[in-house]
Amino acid sequence: MFDCAYQGFATGDVDADAFPIRHFVSRGFECISCQSFSKNMGLYNERAGLVSYCTKDSKSAAAAKSQLEIIVRHMYSNPPAHGAWIAGHVLSNLGAEWRRELAAVTGRIISMREALQKELIRIGTPGGWDHITKQQGMFCFSGLNKAQSEAMINQHHIYMLSNGRINCAALKPGDIEYLAACIKNVLVTKGAGAL
Repeated sequence: MFDCAYQGFATGDVDADAFPIRHFVSRGFECISCQSFSKNMGLYNERAGLVSYCTKDSKSAAAAKSQLEIIVRHMYSNPPAHGAWIAGHVLSNLGAEWRRELAAVTGRIISMREALQKELIRIGTPGGWDHITKQQGMFCFSGLNKAQSEAMINQHHIYMLSNGRINCAALKPGDIEYLAACIKNVLVTKGAGAL
C-alpha cells in the first residue's frame, strides 16, 4: 500500500514522485495507492482524493471493489463532489500550469531547507544538520525533542509540534536567521537531545 498524499512535494515532479508505485506495478505486484489532493492542490477543506487498486485480474479487481463499496457505504455513502470536481478540472484543463506551480512551490521549500541548514551550520549550532536537506516534502523533523520544542514555543514563539516537526512551506527567507538562532539557543539551554 502506497500513501501518495504529497505527490509533487518530494521532487517537484509528480511523475518522479509516482515512480515507486509505477515501479511496483511494472514488476507485476498487486498494490493499493491512496492519493490526496488536499495539499498539492490546496484543497484542505474539500478533502479530495482517491484509492487505486492494481490487481492481476478482473476477479481480484471485482473483489477489491466490493470491499471498498462496503467501507464507503459505512463511512459516508456519497462523497462530497466539490473538491473532486476542482481536482478533475485542474488535472483536465490546467495540468501543465499546475505542474509548473507545484514545481515552483517545491523548489521554494527546498531552498528554505537549504538556507536553514546553512545558517544552523554557519552559527555553530550543536549537532549534525544533514537531515534538514535529506528529508523531503513540506515538513521537516528538526530533531528537537519535546522539551526543546516546548521551549521553542514558550520562549521564542515559534510554534511547532512537540515532536519537533516544522512546516518548511511556511518559512520565509527573513525567518531563517531567527529560527536558526532559536534552535541553537534551545539546544544549548535544553541539551542536545536526539541531534
